[in-house]
Amino acid sequence: MGRLHNRGEHLDRAFVVGRWQDVLTYRNGDRKILPEGSFEWGWNQIQNVFKKLLACWCRAESGYGRINFLGIGEGLPGWDSVPPVQGYDQVTLTHEYCRLEIPQGNIVFIDSDNLPTGYPTNKLEVTVNIGYDDANGTMREFGLFGGTATSALDSGEIVNWIVHDRIDKTSGFEIQRKVRIEFVVPV
Repeated sequence: MGRLHNRGEHLDRAFVVGRWQDVLTYRNGDRKILPEGSFEWGWNQIQNVFKKLLACWCRAESGYGRINFLGIGEGLPGWDSVPPVQGYDQVTLTHEYCRLEIPQGNIVFIDSDNLPTGYPTNKLEVTVNIGYDDANGTMREFGLFGGTATSALDSGEIVNWIVHDRIDKTSGFEIQRKVRIEFVVPV
């Protein structure tokens, strides 16, 4: 007879981990990686509404699409000196000003070495290219959106919310923004 599990065993230990990285490439060829530091990948916060999206995707609920947009926001000027306390229940960016569509081919499975793979894994990497003329303005926050998301600002369900140091985006550089999402259930 198989081992009986206590109610909720393992469920309290399942979690989703998010990381992000920006590579800024200037017109003269110079590059800068953000966030700066020894690991060069920042943590991002997975929002509570993502649990609802996962349930909808498992059921193939009509009207709830994949992650399909990157929202970019200017946040608040006060964040430059005092970062906000990020609430897990926030469902929109604080001040979204740009939304970019994410082609399905820009969402790939990655292996344990964070390399793209042709087979499903528990890790995804989403890549969005913010061109020279895209999203010019002050950036302090961004998030991935899916479910009922459209190209309209503040639409859909937010998967993650990243608040970062201020970037004054101009047409002088482009950004390759990568977000990794890993689903973990320890044994």
